[in-house]
Amino acid sequence: IVEVELVAEFAIDMPSSNVPDLFDEAVETSILAALSSFGGVDAKVLTVNGNNVRGRRRRLQNVVPVQFRVDATKSCHLSDCNELATSLIADLNDALLSSVADGSMATLIQQEAEALSVSGLTTVNVNANSYRLISSDSQLNDPVVVTEPEEVQSSASLVSSTVAGLVALLLASFVAF
Repeated sequence: IVEVELVAEFAIDMPSSNVPDLFDEAVETSILAALSSFGGVDAKVLTVNGNNVRGRRRRLQNVVPVQFRVDATKSCHLSDCNELATSLIADLNDALLSSVADGSMATLIQQEAEALSVSGLTTVNVNANSYRLISSDSQLNDPVVVTEPEEVQSSASLVSSTVAGLVALLLASFVAF
C-alpha cells in the first residue's frame, strides 16, 4: 500500500470579509468532489488566511488563501509502488489545478455552501491562477511479499509433472481395456 500526501493552496474571493461557519467543511467536501475519480482520498483544510483552522476566527480580507492537505491510499505491487506514488501525486495535482483553472472548484464550493445553507459562500470565486502545490510526499506501508520466480517455477513444474503422471496413468488404464 502506498500513501501519498499533497499540501496545496488556492485563494477564494469572498463577498464579505467574515469566514462563515462550516467554511472548512464546504471547502473539504468540494475538494473531495473534484477528486471523486480517485478512490481512497481524504482532504483537510489546514489554514485559512495563514491562520490554523482550529484556532479562533478573526476578520479577514475578501481574498482568502486556503491551504489544504489531500491524502490518498492505493494498493500496489511492491515493484510498482514508487511509480504509482509518482503518478498518483501528478494526477491529483493535475485534477486540482484543472478544477481551479476551469472554475469547477468554485462551482463545487458554491453548491456545497448552498447544500449546507452557508450563505457567505454561495457567490465565492476561486482565483484561477492561485493554485500552487506546496509539498508532496509518499510512503510505502504494509509491503506484500511476492513469491520469487524460482518458487513459482518449482510449483509449476511439480503441477506439470503431476498432471503428466495422471495423464499417463489414464492412458495406461484405457489401453488395458
